[in-house]
Amino acid sequence: QPAPTAVGPVRKRERTTGATACPHAFHRAEAIRHRYEPDYGWPKAGQALMFGSPPADAPLLTEGPWADGCKCASGSTCLATVCDPTLHVATPPPVTDDLLLTAHSREFLQELHAVDCCELKRIFEVKTIPDRVALLGSYRRMVASTVLGAAVAWGYGSAVSLCGGLHHASRDVADGGDPYADVIISWIALRNVLIEERLVADPVALYIDLDVHHADGFAFAMHELGIRSHFKMLDAYNCEIWPVSTATGDNRASLGYLDIGVPYDCRTSSKAFLKKVGGALERAEKELPKPDLIYYMANMDALEGDPLGYASVTADGMHARDQMVHDWAAKLGVPIFMMAGGGYSEQGCSVAGSSLANLQKRHHVWTGREDGTNCPACGS
Repeated sequence: QPAPTAVGPVRKRERTTGATACPHAFHRAEAIRHRYEPDYGWPKAGQALMFGSPPADAPLLTEGPWADGCKCASGSTCLATVCDPTLHVATPPPVTDDLLLTAHSREFLQELHAVDCCELKRIFEVKTIPDRVALLGSYRRMVASTVLGAAVAWGYGSAVSLCGGLHHASRDVADGGDPYADVIISWIALRNVLIEERLVADPVALYIDLDVHHADGFAFAMHELGIRSHFKMLDAYNCEIWPVSTATGDNRASLGYLDIGVPYDCRTSSKAFLKKVGGALERAEKELPKPDLIYYMANMDALEGDPLGYASVTADGMHARDQMVHDWAAKLGVPIFMMAGGGYSEQGCSVAGSSLANLQKRHHVWTGREDGTNCPACGS
């Protein structure tokens, strides 16, 4: 499987507790979200907090290996309606350069808008590229969903986005169809707010990536930006496919930046996969500092039959995977922000939707609160 061409310069490889008893209270979430989008239309109590991606008519890619994933991303309702047609699905406005500059250089952002179309086609592995500005604007909306969704998860105890987890993007490299390191941007912005507002003295995040592909971009980004002390990574990946199978020399260094790596192969069964994930979560609980927020990348491309995943995990296995992570977060009492996606197969979207429905029923997650009397994270 050929690796998508990277844009940008070649990579050069080389907790205290919060001041309040309940750092996840509703009014804390309000203070944070107003920093990002003060006029955002908020759901009523009892409605689910689901953050959508670009509108269905957004100029995302409609061909190539990313097409099915983009259809799932652009049509927010394709996941929401499978879960519950009454869900409150919202699309925040695109992020500005100021927020992107927390993780990317100005030169890199300028290069993305200036690189020729042939280079963009190689990045996204397609024959045609829609309007460049509109395309990058769509991805900026995805970043916005991650930024706002994570802040809300910290305040409410849980939230989910129907897009995001652009984990092949690093500080100055766009790769694998991912132009912006959305989770890194989100965490740096949220952490700064938590510290400035004196909500948490030294916040720590745990990024759990159970997408079938190795999160090489995020691994490089946290190293390049010097945030490894407060941004921890647990990454389970198929080691027989890109980007690991083609990685050589400096490119393989990203594996060394993981706090917990969980490699598996194309033949790994659902049972073996879940055992590996469970063991990794146990390790995280013992070896890593207790996080203040969990980012959970839950794409469905590890599902058997996915044309880019080449893995052997069944639909039931994917449901159990999502439930396991949420059960673990609930046991620790840590807020969790989930980035859902259907992968690249025809059945992936429906499996993702049914998993979301299961989680909502089991954990009562993504439910809005109108006061601070019932914190989903600690019950106070």
